[in-house]
Amino acid sequence: MPLTDNDINLLGEPFFEEKGKIISSRVLSIEPEVQIEYTIFLNGTMNGNLSVTDSGTLVSTLRKGSNGIYYSQGLGIVSTTDGKEMSTWTSQGIQNTTNDKSLLRGSAFYTTTSTGNLALLNNMMTIFKSETDEAGNISNKEWEWK
Repeated sequence: MPLTDNDINLLGEPFFEEKGKIISSRVLSIEPEVQIEYTIFLNGTMNGNLSVTDSGTLVSTLRKGSNGIYYSQGLGIVSTTDGKEMSTWTSQGIQNTTNDKSLLRGSAFYTTTSTGNLALLNNMMTIFKSETDEAGNISNKEWEWK
């Protein structure tokens, strides 16, 4: 059963919000399935006051016979804006592409050895909702799964 907006609203306020852009894309494969790789860069805020940057790569695979539904997997790095702390993430989700935007909903898993501001991300699982417009602008919100 897909994750709906009502399900996400039950999680309360997101702990992480970010905005950014797809900075590059390339076709990895057309057979046996269409696969597209996206490189992203975002600026965000965690817990309302911690500024971070987020960069990563997503590979989206078109599901055969799905009318535009993609399965996406990603990996990346969140760091404090001063670059002194870092956390890595992996993600997976289902992406529904319409004429004017792409909606990606899924889960992410964070790991860090930081003992500072990003320590809260160590072994954290999140649920996210991400929207991308036709120009490649991304808006992402994440909720901690407790």
